[in-house]
Amino acid sequence: LAPGVELAAVLLLGRRALPAIFVGAVLAQLTVGIPLGLSFVQGVPDVVDALIAASAITYFARGRTDLLHIRDTVVLLVFGAGAAGAVTATMGITIVTLANHLPWSGYGISWLTWWLGDVSGIILVAPLIVSVVRAPRSRVVTHRVGESVILLAILVLSSSVAFAGILDPHFAGPAVYLTFMQLVWIAFRFGPRLTLVAANLVALVAIVAAYNARGPFIHTELHGTLLYLQASMSALGVAVLVLAALVNERQQAQRAVEAARDELEDKVRERTRQLDELAKHDPLT
Repeated sequence: LAPGVELAAVLLLGRRALPAIFVGAVLAQLTVGIPLGLSFVQGVPDVVDALIAASAITYFARGRTDLLHIRDTVVLLVFGAGAAGAVTATMGITIVTLANHLPWSGYGISWLTWWLGDVSGIILVAPLIVSVVRAPRSRVVTHRVGESVILLAILVLSSSVAFAGILDPHFAGPAVYLTFMQLVWIAFRFGPRLTLVAANLVALVAIVAAYNARGPFIHTELHGTLLYLQASMSALGVAVLVLAALVNERQQAQRAVEAARDELEDKVRERTRQLDELAKHDPLT
């Protein structure tokens, strides 16, 4: 999840966030027992990842970085999750391997695990943080807040059932699809931001279940579990991100049509008033 937080920080705060990203990456390495020198070197890929992704999004999205448009989504997937994630994974795994903390025989599987971890974090976490921070202020509707809380609670419950290994394997698959159907409903009912919140809740439930060795993502080997979980969460993130962008553009188009209609009605009313004044006061009429 860290790559998503780092990318969001650069998009929101600019390049002045890069020193903090480096320090945070070094401290994270130290907490898991990585030597100080190697931790400093390992902090570089995190900075490079956030810098490449943010620069590409800012450039190709023409300065619009709310990550809720189709163009932004494509740029995020190609450059943020794809290119920047690949560069970071290559740098990070190469550094670890050269430092003899990883055998060359495990380079490929470790690279894929690192890259998928970056991908899932970038496409799930970064859009959520950026969209929430830059959300326009709007009037809170009490009944919609209650409805959204109920829907999120139902989603967490169904996700727990689907990913916690409670159901028979024959029924676990349909339960996962039911979770996705709820995400679609939330998207069209409440818009992109709550959809991103819901997707991150589903991912959190799946991660907690896998951490406790439960659910459909458990494999005999740790690498297998991580790959299965990260690939599934990446697929979920791509689907939800595209859906959120489509819903956002649909809502913007609807608001634009409503604004044009209201403007036209105002012009008609004003013209009617002017004609009425002419009919009453103009000498010719």
